[in-house]
Amino acid sequence: MTKLLLITGFLGAGKTTLLNRILTEYAPYKAGVIVNEYGSAAVDDALLEGHGTDMTLLKNGSVFCACLKDDFIKALVDMSRADIDYLFVEASGLSDPANMVTILEAAKQAGSRPYNYLGAVCVADAVRFTRHVMVLPALSSQIAYSGAVIINKTDLITPEEADDVEEKVHAINPSAVIYRAVRCDVPIYSLARCRSVSLLPAESSNKRTGRLRAVTLRSGESPDRDKLLAFVGEIGPLAYRVKGFCRTGDGGLYISAAGDLVESEACDLPDVTELVIISSVGISIISKILEAAEKCFSEPPELK
Repeated sequence: MTKLLLITGFLGAGKTTLLNRILTEYAPYKAGVIVNEYGSAAVDDALLEGHGTDMTLLKNGSVFCACLKDDFIKALVDMSRADIDYLFVEASGLSDPANMVTILEAAKQAGSRPYNYLGAVCVADAVRFTRHVMVLPALSSQIAYSGAVIINKTDLITPEEADDVEEKVHAINPSAVIYRAVRCDVPIYSLARCRSVSLLPAESSNKRTGRLRAVTLRSGESPDRDKLLAFVGEIGPLAYRVKGFCRTGDGGLYISAAGDLVESEACDLPDVTELVIISSVGISIISKILEAAEKCFSEPPELK
């Protein structure tokens, strides 16, 4: 029976970093991966290449919402028939996994072989968790339905602030096993032993209506690297997440921004720049992007 582990966590918390660690540790086993991207561009799957795993990408929403639930069920059915020992599901940062068990039952009725559901592990962004958990119901649900919670990026906060985050996590889920980490450096095999929680399945808060605005910026230009980073730095505070592979005059650049924290590293030169921007200010993000883009690009980028 294939073992299934769900990975949740807010946008930019470190889910893909954790999944890369998991796939490295589980290299002796046959593994499959389902990656859920909230935006329209594929980014995380490119960061997971090289592990030799069967991978399915589901994008443009949450797999726990009606917009992608049927696709998720089909992917679970297909993966159950593959010759794999483990299936790891990386949910989108805005996912509410309250109906995960219900979805697994629906997959079984659709022809899936039974999974041994190991439960969920949630990656909590130590820097932004306290700020967002009270206003985004999905974050509380991610914690509540997890057997293990990794408080990540603890190098960016004080021990007292980490204590406060841990206290808030425990208030939501008193039984969760909590790890404090930098770049999700935790005992990987222990995560699968935390098991699922005893909460009954519930309706997910992920709905077609009320979705956050996700914009994909595309451009074939190769702007100055510093101008591109300045552009991301300007729109970063207006977004929950900015990530993607970019062209610059100095070569390819992978950019990952969460709020005002912008990280970048060299990568292969992509054919075009594709940046996914998930807005915290709604539709007004379009005008903000275009205004900031004037300082970086010679022609207005395509926004989708």
